[in-house]
Amino acid sequence: MRGKIVVLNFWATWCQPCLEEIPELNSFHREHQADVTLIGVEIDGTQIALNEFRSRISIDFPVILNSQQSLDLANLYQIQAIPTTFVIDSEGRISARLTGSTTQKTLESKLP
Repeated sequence: MRGKIVVLNFWATWCQPCLEEIPELNSFHREHQADVTLIGVEIDGTQIALNEFRSRISIDFPVILNSQQSLDLANLYQIQAIPTTFVIDSEGRISARLTGSTTQKTLESKLP
């Protein structure tokens, strides 16, 4: 994804602060999808649990599962609390790390 700004949001279906920030992330995604790629990384579930969650809660941005079968992003990014959000600049460098629930306004202020 070099050349694009990427926002990675690590979360879990059972996490109440994660649930509370989804509307903010949806709004951010709708307004910035032309220039920022937002990806949710669900760290503690299965595809079945994620599908069930998404049938109840609208998520407008792509979500991938952190998994042992693929790259373990949670370990790579040293996630110790959720939600945790990273803003990655177009050169692939982490420009911001936000621990705890975030807002659209905060994310916008962290864009490079």
